[in-house]
Amino acid sequence: MNAKGRLNLREIPVILLFFALVPNAACGGEQAAARQSPVDIAGYTESGAPRLEFAYGCAAAHITNTGNFIKVEYEDGGGIRLGGKAYRLIEAHTHNSSEHTVDGERFALEMHLVHQGEAGEIAVVGILYRLNKANTAIQAIIDAAPAQGEDDTEPLSPLAASDYLPANHGYYAYEGSLTTSPYTEGVSWLVMAEAQEMSAEQVAQLAALTGGGTNNRAVQPLNGRQITAYKAR
Repeated sequence: MNAKGRLNLREIPVILLFFALVPNAACGGEQAAARQSPVDIAGYTESGAPRLEFAYGCAAAHITNTGNFIKVEYEDGGGIRLGGKAYRLIEAHTHNSSEHTVDGERFALEMHLVHQGEAGEIAVVGILYRLNKANTAIQAIIDAAPAQGEDDTEPLSPLAASDYLPANHGYYAYEGSLTTSPYTEGVSWLVMAEAQEMSAEQVAQLAALTGGGTNNRAVQPLNGRQITAYKAR
């Protein structure tokens, strides 16, 4: 937080370290974590999903190349309401290939829109992409992104989060974790049911910006958790 009590985007990884952390056995933890992400979205029930409302707003603040992924950071990007609770949009970043799978199907890319509630709660909206035609919103990120080792850039286009959403707002919901270290649990996941499209060239361009290769975490055991689905009409 800064002196005025506002959240400094660059402090977010430090803030997350203070959340309740459950050790991840795959990364050397002493105890198997039970509610990790990503998961295979299967066997879901079409009832009981929390109400999700989108209220995205202004342009992105800047774009960072972390060396692992391209991160679009927001200071006044609007947010969501989940179960009546407000969450502010913090950042958008992508994983190649997708982290979540749906009935065993893996996608070419997955975008994560990360949100934070007033008490520090985290809610992530996941958007899946399959290969087809080029995606204008994804291309805007590629065009604006700095190379590894370069300073953050200020995008010339808005990069509004609403541009990433599919037309159909159906989604799958479950409780999980961050998919990057420290793998903190207690994260509310909302994975959009309708996949977007992007080209193979765009996938390759995003990967090349961070040195090539993939940056996704393996699917984790569901361990009895329930996945609920809201199918928009």
